[in-house]
Amino acid sequence: MYTLTLNTTYILLNYGHIPDVAEFSLERLCPYMKQPIKVYLTPPEGQLPVLSWLMAKQLSNCRERYPELNSFRIIPIGEEEDWPIPRRIESLEQVKPGRLILLTASMYRGLGDMILMLPILRGFSERLSAMGWSPRFGLTAAIEFAALLSGQPFLQQFLPECPVMDQISPYDYAIEFGLNLERMKSFLGIQNWRDIDLRVRLNAPEKWVRKWQKRISSTRLRVFINWRSLDRQRSLTPSFFEDLLRAFPECDFFTSQLEVFNNEHPLPDGITNLTDSGSSLADLIGKLANMDIVITTNTGIAHLAAALEKPTIVLFTGRLYGWEHYWPDLYKHLYPSMHAIGLDEGLQLQEAELLTRLHKTMADIL
Repeated sequence: MYTLTLNTTYILLNYGHIPDVAEFSLERLCPYMKQPIKVYLTPPEGQLPVLSWLMAKQLSNCRERYPELNSFRIIPIGEEEDWPIPRRIESLEQVKPGRLILLTASMYRGLGDMILMLPILRGFSERLSAMGWSPRFGLTAAIEFAALLSGQPFLQQFLPECPVMDQISPYDYAIEFGLNLERMKSFLGIQNWRDIDLRVRLNAPEKWVRKWQKRISSTRLRVFINWRSLDRQRSLTPSFFEDLLRAFPECDFFTSQLEVFNNEHPLPDGITNLTDSGSSLADLIGKLANMDIVITTNTGIAHLAAALEKPTIVLFTGRLYGWEHYWPDLYKHLYPSMHAIGLDEGLQLQEAELLTRLHKTMADIL
């Protein structure tokens, strides 16, 4: 593990004075890492921020793109014997049971990546219990992901991506968790993904469900549409869905798109935009929890809606990224309520065929 201190020489040369405290966030590297990280010139006792090994490496690699990161030095923990940190372990074997915390091993984690970790974390909890450990553990992750962990029985404590020493010192052991699928199999002690229950289940926080229940007054079937992905190759335009709105007049249609405010695309008549300037991931969960069907090109939203057990139609129109490794075989195990259009066709469907398949899938669900 590593910690951060101020690089006083760099700060003095570039800014002319040394502050008592400096702070930054990793939001530019991962949009969900919004919590500021504070680094003190003279840290209060127990307030040193802690980084996992891989996270420290990634942060170092970002210095060229973000020169302001040179204001901070990344130093290994362990040089000072009296620092109260949990022992880093790679395996549960030959280690007596104790209090365990899982540390974020990668700052490059999208929404879908984190949701896919949930059955892995649940399976790990079951393995801990079978080995005589407590099935509940601490977990660090981007602060926005806290809403995904609501009510999860494996969670002892949720901490931000860079906890301070006082927060992790009660734990005996630390394991770094990430997205290397083969390593995660070892982490679980399995040979095949079907050796665990892969079903992804989210518990929508009641506070956020009620908030959006009050704002969505429709008593008819509610359909959420998302046409925009971070990758333009996977995006459509709002006009693509105009025929759908006419074909299903018994439904009310909603979206949540910031671009509408920028007039990037006109919003078709019949779609209500639920976006406001304060929307968060918890808000998105609340919106989707109030829907009957979700249609999306954004795979993060697809993960989220299907994990809420909503009938979810995913339109594949561009690159797969991480989906190609296990989705064609496993996505129905992960998300029984998901309908993938274009995945089996190698992402080669033209818009007309995509729309035909969408109409049929909607009719089948209804």
